[in-house]
Amino acid sequence: MSGDAHVLDHDTLELLRGRHSAWRLLRAEYAPLIIGFLHRAFVVPNARSIAQPELTSRLDDYLFELRERLGEGVYPRSATEYLDAWASDDAGYLRKYYPAAGGDEPTFDLTPAAEKAIEWVTGLRTVSIASAPSRGCEMRPYCTGVISTRTDSRCSIGCVLSCRTPVRS
Repeated sequence: MSGDAHVLDHDTLELLRGRHSAWRLLRAEYAPLIIGFLHRAFVVPNARSIAQPELTSRLDDYLFELRERLGEGVYPRSATEYLDAWASDDAGYLRKYYPAAGGDEPTFDLTPAAEKAIEWVTGLRTVSIASAPSRGCEMRPYCTGVISTRTDSRCSIGCVLSCRTPVRS
């Protein structure tokens, strides 16, 4: 057993599942609402922090869109209630603070745990080609053979390009 094997043992995972904000976010009842909104509000525009009135307005708009599409009964709380809940110690998805400049309106930013969870979920949408490297190796001899026997330059060029394109994971 390696020195790091205990890092993902059962007891550690149980502890993380109960205490880590990223894991709580992924397990949250309203995870699609939370992750979808935080992604739209913070990640897409690359916003570091957002003042409460602005973030509340954006969440109101997002809730309106969802309620129009999914029905009025979905997500019954107000935008302010959701933001306060997401910034609570129990959730830990947002950090709520007053700017050092002495502003009297709170500001929110994403916690590192929420950023991790959003990044992980975003990664689920990425197309994975697990066996692409082995397929690439299998195709190289074929491409070489095609190039040496084909007179159709379009086919040869396409084959060369497909063989020389590095595989990204």
